Amino acid sequence: MIEAAKKKLREELFFFDALSKEGGKVVRNDPEIFSYYLSAFLSAARSVTFTLQWEEKEKYDAWFPDWSDGLAEEDKKLFGLFVEQRNQNQKRGSAEVSVVDEPHSR
Repeated sequence: MIEAAKKKLREELFFFDALSKEGGKVVRNDPEIFSYYLSAFLSAARSVTFTLQWEEKEKYDAWFPDWSDGLAEEDKKLFGLFVEQRNQNQKRGSAEVSVVDEPHSR
């Protein structure tokens, strides 16, 4: 019954892979590509839980509170940041990102 959620998870992984590859580039022809992949990743990843809830609402609603309460504090912060970034991306037009220039070893 959770086939749609599995597909959303594969979608999230697809965009995470594309985002990782784009983030590792030293030179870009189009500087907006990273933000496009980030937007798609945030949307797809956040929709996994929405889809799980839609497909198996009673099971999800019984499972989620215990799962989220059981997260380590660092994971709770990360989960909260993720939701915040997805909301900012969807409602304000972009996630909050910073650019860091790191030297690459040869």
